[in-house]
Amino acid sequence: MKVPGLDGVGPWSKRKLILLTKYLDVYTKIISNQKKKWCEGMHYIDAFAGAGQNLDRDTQQLLDGSPRIALQEEPPFDRLVFIEMKPEKAVALRELQREYPDRDIDVREGDCNELLPGIFDSLSRWDRAFLLLDPYNLGVDWKTIELAATAGNHKAVEILVNFSILHATRTVGRTRRELVSTQMADTMTTAWGNDEWVDCIFESVPTLFGSSEEKAHGVAERLANGFKDRLAKVYEHVSEPKIMRSNQRSPLYALILASHVRIAPNIIQTIKEYAEG
Repeated sequence: MKVPGLDGVGPWSKRKLILLTKYLDVYTKIISNQKKKWCEGMHYIDAFAGAGQNLDRDTQQLLDGSPRIALQEEPPFDRLVFIEMKPEKAVALRELQREYPDRDIDVREGDCNELLPGIFDSLSRWDRAFLLLDPYNLGVDWKTIELAATAGNHKAVEILVNFSILHATRTVGRTRRELVSTQMADTMTTAWGNDEWVDCIFESVPTLFGSSEEKAHGVAERLANGFKDRLAKVYEHVSEPKIMRSNQRSPLYALILASHVRIAPNIIQTIKEYAEG
């Protein structure tokens, strides 16, 4: 079914979806093997699910979005939770419930930061869940990531997070720190969890009148590595950031996997190398 108002996606988004597909191929096989031993349920949670389809900007062809990719995984997820703020996209997601009547699909409409805590609470000690955090902006509060990392104190949730470098630099990437408004700084601090983002954006520069905090060189890499370090505060194993760039090579966002499973970052690193090759 063709859905009106689809998001147009560029090559960087297509590469992201390929990476997601290949990682889920491995994830579902590993967790399904554990279901034979101790795991009770394998869950997929999409915090910014969209409409389930996207439109290729170059070819105008329909592309499967992350919800449809997850639905097609074999072995299948036991439960799939799709969260979406926009009502028209939530309607499209509910069409998936009718299209896949034999699947346990839970569509939630609203802010993922408000909805995810309850979803985490619904997981048992013996469940495992993959959470995709793929916003267009700085839409994920740090406290939500902390909750995912602890999820009922049984470390059930693994995350693939898109940290929007583009939105971060548009929000607080001024030439000097003094030009950043309190509102802008608060937005960044909510997403980062503290104000240490300042050290990624600005550096002290000596002047005739002392020093000035001015925009640093290599901000994209500094932000990506800084957010990786933040994730490592709450997750035991974190992948190296993969910075996705536009056709003009401008940095858009960093993809980072965070898990309590040692081998997970190695798997996604291998997939990234394969995709780039």
